Amino acid sequence: MNIKILPPDINRSDEPFTAHHKTIRVGLSQIKKLKKISLDAILNNHPYTSFADFMARSEVSLSELESLIRCGAFSSLGVNKAGLLWQLKLHHRPSLCKQALFAPVSLQIPKLADDSLHENLLAELECLDLTVSGHRLNLYSLQNHKLSQTIIQGNQLENFSGRLATLIGWAITFKHARTVENERMKFMTLEDATATFEVTLFPGVYKQFGHLLYDHGPYIIRGRIDPEGDSVTALWLKRLQPVERLA
Repeated sequence: MNIKILPPDINRSDEPFTAHHKTIRVGLSQIKKLKKISLDAILNNHPYTSFADFMARSEVSLSELESLIRCGAFSSLGVNKAGLLWQLKLHHRPSLCKQALFAPVSLQIPKLADDSLHENLLAELECLDLTVSGHRLNLYSLQNHKLSQTIIQGNQLENFSGRLATLIGWAITFKHARTVENERMKFMTLEDATATFEVTLFPGVYKQFGHLLYDHGPYIIRGRIDPEGDSVTALWLKRLQPVERLA
C-alpha cells in the first residue's frame, strides 16, 4: 500500500500525526522548536487565511516561525518558503513597524525561487527529524559511483532471486544474534525509496564489516539475494560517504 506523507500544516494538522485514506499528515508536535503553548495557540486560533493573519493572531517566537516556515507548515497559503522568510525578515527589521507588513496596501512580495528538493529535505530533517518531500536517499548522488550501474531497488529483489546484487538503504532496525558456536552475527532491516528489505550478516562478514554499523547509514550492501527473493545475505558492506552527497 502506497502511503503519502504530508507536511505539517497550520490549518490542517492536529497535534499528533493523523491518517486519512492513503495519507498521513505530520502533526505539529513533530516540529522540534515548537513549544507546547505555541502549538496549542495555533490549534485554538486556526484557520488562518494568510501569513499576515497568522502573525496578527499568533504569538510565537522568531525561531518557532522559522521552523514552521522551513518545514512547510505554511505551504497551503500559496506563498513559497523564500517569500515567507522575506516577510518574516521584513517584519523583524527594527526600522519598520509591524503595521507596515499588515497595511491594506502591503509591500509587494518579490518573486523568489522555490527551494530545491535538496534544500527541502535538509530543512525537514533539521526541523522534523524526518523527510516529507522525498526519501532521504535523494540527498545522495550515485551518478559517479563505480557501483551505480549495478545497484537495484528494494522492490526488485524477486527479479534477482539467487543472484548477486547491490542495494542501498537506511537501516531502520538491528538485531544481534549468536550462532551455535557462539559467534556474533547481525540481522538488519533496511529501506530505500521503494521498499524495506532484510539483510543478514553471518559471522565472517560481520567480523569484517560490523564496526561500520554504528548508526542508520545509509549503507551500500553487496550480497546474494535469497531464493525466495525477500532478503539479502551480505558479502560486502560500505557506508555511503558524505562526499558522495549532492553538493
